Amino acid sequence: MYKLSFDAAWADLVAIGKSNASVLAVLAGAFLLLPNFAELLFAPPPRIESFDWNGLRQMEEYYQQNVVVLMLCNLPVWLGSAGILSLLLDSRRLTVGDALKSGFRLLPSVIILNWLTQFMIVSGLLLLLVPGIYLIGRLMLAAPAQMAERIGNPFRAIGRSFDLSAGNGWRIAGFVALIVVVAIIVASAANAVFGILLNLVLPKDVLGEGLALLRSAIGALNALLLLLVGAALYRQQTLPR
Repeated sequence: MYKLSFDAAWADLVAIGKSNASVLAVLAGAFLLLPNFAELLFAPPPRIESFDWNGLRQMEEYYQQNVVVLMLCNLPVWLGSAGILSLLLDSRRLTVGDALKSGFRLLPSVIILNWLTQFMIVSGLLLLLVPGIYLIGRLMLAAPAQMAERIGNPFRAIGRSFDLSAGNGWRIAGFVALIVVVAIIVASAANAVFGILLNLVLPKDVLGEGLALLRSAIGALNALLLLLVGAALYRQQTLPR
């Protein structure tokens, strides 16, 4: 059993980001930022005060009322995320176009895998929180494995993630949690600072769109960071020993 090294995973994450910075910026802007911006404009999510059954009921109503818009906005996000992982992890060293084609070929499986992993993690979080945190560690490698190994069956991708994360579930969950906490702190600070600036410089009739664009940019950066985390962790767990 290989013990995950936080230092090695972080160093690999930084190296991946630096070596692909320009391409990742374009892909994140086109497939993560713009769809998120459209979603905030046409189907803004409700403000959830607490993560309990009432909050879940609010989210259920929100999804029911906006299912078409959400699907249209999330399709490019799923495709772009799959393309980014293919670009970073596929052993064939794909071009951007080939990476997106690879993501498109697996898109139905990508969507189902996304739904399955989210359902499992949210269910675990509702069961006294701890099972959900553990499942984050065990499922974090499902999407990277799916695209790196071109796994068409989402259930097999989940099984592959469990194989790769065996003995390291809590360490992976801890690594992800650490990065997410730091990202939330940085994002909150950026949202506050740039939000104040936008309030000062933008006319009131476009202020809402400006704030939505700011939130979309921060969300796209966080989504890209999680993709890089998954790619780095997958690489660490599949390196020859």
